[in-house]
Amino acid sequence: MISIFSVTIVFSQNMKSEKPIECRSKLTVHGKFRTAFIGSAGAGGLFSIDLIVVPENQTDENYLAIANHLKAKYCKEDYMAVSMYDDRNHKKLSGIPQPDRPIGGYPRALYLINRTTGEEVLEVYKIVNGKIETRALKMN
Repeated sequence: MISIFSVTIVFSQNMKSEKPIECRSKLTVHGKFRTAFIGSAGAGGLFSIDLIVVPENQTDENYLAIANHLKAKYCKEDYMAVSMYDDRNHKKLSGIPQPDRPIGGYPRALYLINRTTGEEVLEVYKIVNGKIETRALKMN
């Protein structure tokens, strides 16, 4: 997964803030988050969203609700990467470990979907004994 995350960082450096095409969604649960950035690498390119999810809302249920909501809302995007951070300061760290935040700029969760291949993954990251632990959540 780290290689996909690295690709996301490289692509996101060339992102432009563009308003994506939205689809109508019948989902009633959207999850709890704030949007920090929405951008695209151009037609047919990676569509990227950075979100702020405060620690008390960093639950598996909330991550799944957010992923399902954005998947439905942006149904016309072939490639989408959603990074979920604690706050804007956490997002700005860009992978640099800090004493109070050893996870650095890694997101707390990362949702990736590739509609052309049908691949979809939602991974959650946390620090356990000074190391980053990754676990995948099953999308429904």
